[in-house]
Amino acid sequence: MATCVCIGLISCENAQDTTVTQTYTYFKPSYKDTSYTVEYVAEIQAVQNIEIRSKIDGYLTDIYVDEGQFAKKGQLLFRLADLGYKQELQKAKSSKKIIEAEVRSASIEFENTKSLFQKNILSKTELDIAEAKLQALEAQLEEAEVLIAQAALNLSLTEIKAPFDGYVNRIPNKIGSLIEEGSLLTSLSDNNEIFAYFYVPENDYLDFINEMDANEATKVQFVLSNNEIFSEVGSIETAESQIDRTSGNIAFRARFKNPKGLIKHGASGKIQIRRELKNVMLIPQQSTFEIQGNLFVFVVDEKGITRSIKINPSYRLSNSFVIQDELTLDDKVIAEGVQRIKEGEQVQLKAHKLSNNSN
Repeated sequence: MATCVCIGLISCENAQDTTVTQTYTYFKPSYKDTSYTVEYVAEIQAVQNIEIRSKIDGYLTDIYVDEGQFAKKGQLLFRLADLGYKQELQKAKSSKKIIEAEVRSASIEFENTKSLFQKNILSKTELDIAEAKLQALEAQLEEAEVLIAQAALNLSLTEIKAPFDGYVNRIPNKIGSLIEEGSLLTSLSDNNEIFAYFYVPENDYLDFINEMDANEATKVQFVLSNNEIFSEVGSIETAESQIDRTSGNIAFRARFKNPKGLIKHGASGKIQIRRELKNVMLIPQQSTFEIQGNLFVFVVDEKGITRSIKINPSYRLSNSFVIQDELTLDDKVIAEGVQRIKEGEQVQLKAHKLSNNSN
């Protein structure tokens, strides 16, 4: 029996002798400047993009452009049948000539009546009748001039021209189609400059507004749908007047130059914004661990005993967190391997050099 007890004691001593204190790297928090990138889904609109519609009825007789073609301002795009409108203009001009003749005759009659009235040959009533007839014909003459102007306008509307330089989009009608007033003929896009509309949360909106108020240019980049970065850098111009109550977001508008016409009206992509953070405390993500949705780090006291501290990151960057005041500059924070550590465990430490690439 004594032999067994001795053996048991020797075994316990050997077990204690084999206990090894684990060594972990650590770092001390510090403050530094950094930056990070945020992305927002964007919709693209040409700075100028309009629908070209017919303002009159008529048959489409000529199409002078093709889909996707570049058109210069004033270039003829479509023509509608104009014979009926030419006849209306000629009729209006002929009516004016008839009325002009009647006005001349009424004017002579009025002058004669006025002369006879002054000689007391004709009564005041007869003079008033002659004057009223002249005034009525002069009113008809004014109306005839309006009809001529309207007929001339209608005739001019049979020719549909480009209001600005741009690219012709789809042409839904073919030659011979009956076009009604208001029918869509095509749309025209000037893609030399584009607008990118994107939605940001309210807190980001406040940051942007503060930067714009401080006269700091808010530069942005556009990520194409194939994930390539667009060569031109844009800038935030303005924001909408109200925040969407449902989403809590607000729309911003950025402008980009598009000299090669690569980006088309209706395209989609992402706005990429580089944000600067001044004098913030950064800790690497690998130094944290999560329990029930909360983040913690281990710090080690002067006796080498571990203690967990809950942190509340204000920003999550690509491989680090920006924290507030949960840690001090003197804290020794375990840099990696935190998943193997227990609360209150005694450890050994060695210094760890943080990477400069903290974002």
